[in-house]
This record gives sequence, structure tokens and C-alpha cells, in this order.
Amino acid sequence: MSNNPDAAGSPAGRPWREQRRWPWRIALGVGALVPLALLVGWAYRAELSAWLSPAGSQGYASGIANPVWAADRGEAAIPGIDHASVTCGLWSDGRTVVAVWTDASSGSSSLAPRVATRAEGFVFEGHHRGPDGRHVDCRCSTPDGCTGTVTINDKTFDLARGALFLVSTQGGRTEIRQLKRDTLKLGPENLKDLARTDREILDYFSSFAQAK
Repeated sequence: MSNNPDAAGSPAGRPWREQRRWPWRIALGVGALVPLALLVGWAYRAELSAWLSPAGSQGYASGIANPVWAADRGEAAIPGIDHASVTCGLWSDGRTVVAVWTDASSGSSSLAPRVATRAEGFVFEGHHRGPDGRHVDCRCSTPDGCTGTVTINDKTFDLARGALFLVSTQGGRTEIRQLKRDTLKLGPENLKDLARTDREILDYFSSFAQAK
């Protein structure tokens, strides 16, 4: 009788061979999983990139801001200049994609979830209210930070024609003016100063204050 523990028919033969084969099986299994893991990782990365940056885009929406300020100047206050609430949609390259500048005294803004707006691109929303119940609701959808639509209450505009929107609600009416401006200078931290240094903005809001 053979004394070889690996010999077929040995009581210990089969368990010994199986014990030696398990490390190889594990190694082969892990080796087969590595390419699969790499493939899944590549697909996930590609999907994430496509999710954040639609075709033709130059970046992605990086955030939202809602600067609000107020100065107590009594009856001499100019709505939109001395007090304002602004929706600012921000882009990954540092630009402000859209600025909806209202003469309301308070507001809130949000960047809509991509899972709900992927077909439209990136969506910025804002809701502004005055003390007398006046309201301004705005929505900007853009796939690339340059083109798209801006809806303010019931009016729709072409974003490519200008990223700055001035909104007056004086006298119970909503009046809107669209302006082209250097969007790098429309940062939330610059708007309050711009209210006094940009003549067109100052004149626009002043004209409604004088007509009251």
C-alpha cells in the first residue's frame, strides 16, 4: 500500500488535495474580480462626469447665494438699492451664471437636485417677498452656464441675452429689465457696492421710487 498522502484512495488524500487547491481558487477568483471592479469603477466615473457636466458644458453649477441687505433711510430709501434680495446662481469657474436682483426685503434661493432636473441642465431657483406681500419667483435652467432660460413670475427670458435681471415690484406691478454684465463682477459680495456705482442699476430702481 502506498504511503503517499496524496495517493488516490488514501483516506487523507482528498482532504489534502482540496486544502492545497483552495488558495489557488481564491487567487483565481480575486484575479477575475479585479477587471470587473475596474470596469465598474470606470463606468461609474464616466456616469458621474456626465451627470455633473452635460454635453457641451464648460463646468457645472457650484452653488447658490441669496445676498440680502437693508439700510434704514426712512422715506428716502430706494427699494432695490437700499434694500434688496438677490438670487445668484454660481458656476464652477467662478462666474455668476444668473443674478435676479429684486427690490424685495427678504428671500431664499436653492440649487435644484440634479436627479430631478437632468433633462434641463442645472436649475437655480429663488423666492423673494416684500413686507406688503409682493413676491418674485425666479427659475434659471442652463446646461452650460451660458445658455438656457430664466423665468421670473410669468415671463421667460433667454439667458444668452444677459445674466443680470433687475426686478421692481413698486406700485403693485412687476417690471423687469435684462442687462448684459461681466458675470465675474456679479459675485454676491460685489452687488451691494454695485448698487451705488452702476448708473444704470441706480437709475432703474430710482425711477420707480420717484414714481410712488
